Order: sequence, then structure tokens, then C-alpha cells
Amino acid sequence: MIENHITGVVIPCYMGGETSLKVVLDVLNYADLVVFVDDFCPKNTGNLIKKKINSSKLHFIFNTSNLGVGASTKKGFLWLLDQGADIIIKVYADGQIEASDIPRMCLPIIKNECQSTKANRFNNIDTVFKMPTVRLIGNIGLSFITKLSTGYWELLDPTNGLIAFNSNTLKKIDLFKTDNRFFFETDLLFRCALKNINIKNIPINTTITPPK
Repeated sequence: MIENHITGVVIPCYMGGETSLKVVLDVLNYADLVVFVDDFCPKNTGNLIKKKINSSKLHFIFNTSNLGVGASTKKGFLWLLDQGADIIIKVYADGQIEASDIPRMCLPIIKNECQSTKANRFNNIDTVFKMPTVRLIGNIGLSFITKLSTGYWELLDPTNGLIAFNSNTLKKIDLFKTDNRFFFETDLLFRCALKNINIKNIPINTTITPPK
């Protein structure tokens, strides 16, 4: 929650369970509005959270089929825009992102230093070493492709799911043309590039699970 600004967070979820319950509890401490989008979750996460958290700030959207992370995020974005949120943020449902990073993501937008912020999980070398090797290699490869296709070479971690927008900026993006599934993050950045949106890299904390 940031004074004089309505902060809205969308949390798309397909396989969340108890982990997502903690995510929502943490995020509610930093947001004015939270919309949890249950993407036909096999673990019935939306109803699990609905039974355990009673908050006027929390809204639920239940997809009747699995639409994908992109489609779910877009539903959340549109709902938050309708509610008049000034800053809109997408957050992981799997607990990899710390809710305490939300103010850090919002501040440069509030100060008009940029129109959007994108999280960087790799500001700490220890975080890199904790990431499973296969996942790290895949992330590097996809990151290069994302930078090549969008032109955002300065973004060090373009494929992660934590991104924030000024609401007026988000309205400029043709969300309906973005991918509904795996390539949503890359496609969203591509649409931002078409509108010359200034995105700032923000170092964050993260809780990447080390390989067993």
C-alpha cells in the first residue's frame, strides 16, 4: 500500500495449493486490491484461499477451463483497471517472489522514472547458484530470444513473472494480441516495445528452491 496511490496485484494460478495461500496473505500487506485468478486449478486453490482469507481487498476470478497464464493475467489486469488501480502488478503464485518487493517495484513508476518495472532475480550471485542447472540454461536461452525480439537488452531477467505498470501505460498495450500461455511474458514485452514503453530493471529478493 502506497499513500495516494491505489496498488493492484493480479495473481494467476494453475498449480498453487498452500503455497499460494501464503503468497496471498503476504501480498495483502502491500496492496490495496488483489485479484486471484484460479485457472481451473487441479488443487482447487481459489476455493482453498477463499475459505481461509476474508478480506474486502481480495477478489476471485474462476476460469471454467485452463486458459493459460497469459489469459488469466489479462483477466486480472482488466479487472484492476476497472477498479481504478493506479499501479498494476503481476505476481507469481508459487512463492518465488517476496511480497516485500512490491513497493520497490512501484516507487520508480510513482517518481515518473519509468512507465513500467521488471524484476531482476539475478542481482545476487547466490541466487544464480541456487537455480537448477537445466532451468538456468533454459532461462538464459529464453532471455536472449526475448531481448532479441523485444529490443529490451538492458533487462537482465526478462522472462520472470514480476512486472508492474502505470495503469495509463497498461491501457496503451493491446493485451488481446498477447499470447495466452507460455510466451505471454515475452509477448507482453514485445507489445511494450511497440509502444516505446520505458521499463526499468529492479533488483529483487527471491526464494528460488535449490536443486535436491
